[in-house]
Amino acid sequence: VRGMRNFSNKIWNASRYILTKDKSKSVTSGDYDNQFTQKLNLVAGELTEELDKFNINIAAETVYDEFWHWYCDICIEKNKSGELSDEKLLHGLKTFLILLHPFVPFVTEAIWTTFNKDLLITSPWPVS
Repeated sequence: VRGMRNFSNKIWNASRYILTKDKSKSVTSGDYDNQFTQKLNLVAGELTEELDKFNINIAAETVYDEFWHWYCDICIEKNKSGELSDEKLLHGLKTFLILLHPFVPFVTEAIWTTFNKDLLITSPWPVS
């Protein structure tokens, strides 16, 4: 329970950082943008494949690890150093909210509605 509380807190804090970022210090393009898009598509494809095979535990572990250890630990830091654009970082957040939604629907829906008037549940699944 404590671990999942920490994970929900991580989702919330990462989202808050991205959504309240100072626009005057925005990063418009970064060297890591293309690699980021490729990796994000790979993660979405892997997660989709595991869910299609009903490997729910593997899917949950995959999205947990990729969000926490890749997106938060690496990508947000690359954005802070100017290597990843704000646009890509926001796109990654939106994609991860969709990917995380089957596992933590109340948290992801609450975050989604802060910047989008449509419900997350009606959003299309990311195509890899």
